[in-house]
Amino acid sequence: MSGFDSRKLFDALAPFYESHWGRAFLEHSIRLFRRKLAPQLKPGDLVLELCCGTGHFAQWLAEQGYRVTGIDGSRAMLGYARKRSRRASFFRPMSVISTSVTGPMLLFAFTTVSTSFSIQSRFGGC
Repeated sequence: MSGFDSRKLFDALAPFYESHWGRAFLEHSIRLFRRKLAPQLKPGDLVLELCCGTGHFAQWLAEQGYRVTGIDGSRAMLGYARKRSRRASFFRPMSVISTSVTGPMLLFAFTTVSTSFSIQSRFGGC
């Protein structure tokens, strides 16, 4: 029995996501970030964006002066993100859930961890 691989699904959706959804949530994410996280940060702080998709929010964060690392499980999404922003770094983790000792330790190097969709869900939208 083979399991469902969401990475393949998001790889297939990447062109559609880039064309139609990539900017759709950006303004909401920016408003929520400014309200909830920005007051606790300063330019130059390290921000880890989980599930960065095609990198619209990561690009915006980099333009604000944050040092951004984006992580996504989709190679195709990361391809768009890398083309979009040279100021941010983008990576695909080896597995969605890491049990390695170095995985959690990596998070301590960042000032904050963000995912724009989770910010919207957690704080009830804009």
